[in-house]
Amino acid sequence: MKCYQIPASAFVPYCGISVVPHQTICSLEIAAESLARNFLIWGTIEASALSKYAIPLSIDVDVRIGDPVTGELIARGIGSTQRGMVSAKVVPLTPASVIPADTPSALYVNLVFDNNSLPLVCDFNVANSNSGLFVIELDASDGLRPEYEKVLTR
Repeated sequence: MKCYQIPASAFVPYCGISVVPHQTICSLEIAAESLARNFLIWGTIEASALSKYAIPLSIDVDVRIGDPVTGELIARGIGSTQRGMVSAKVVPLTPASVIPADTPSALYVNLVFDNNSLPLVCDFNVANSNSGLFVIELDASDGLRPEYEKVLTR
């Protein structure tokens, strides 16, 4: 088992007007290892957002493996807004994705906008926020062990 924090240097600042449904803010290469692995990811992502339309602001966070758009969703955070700052608590989804032995891959963290294709001004800068994600890599050769399943189903 390995535990680590995704380094701030892996996050890319994003500031702009978005009409697309998502923006990748982090990619992390995962080296091949001799064992198959599960990934559990927790943390918080903060961004600020503005809209001139009378729609509720919603920025969620998706963590995918393999591809930033079509990859398997392994963690998710639903955004809540306070004074223009959106904070999403990211939690793992069960069952966690398995990366086969001897296979390199990548993790992608995306801001997901629910703005009905209307322009939304978004600002994300990991240096100016309380953002951070933590990763636990587990040996997947025996499947997800019962002690981890208990933690995930609480």
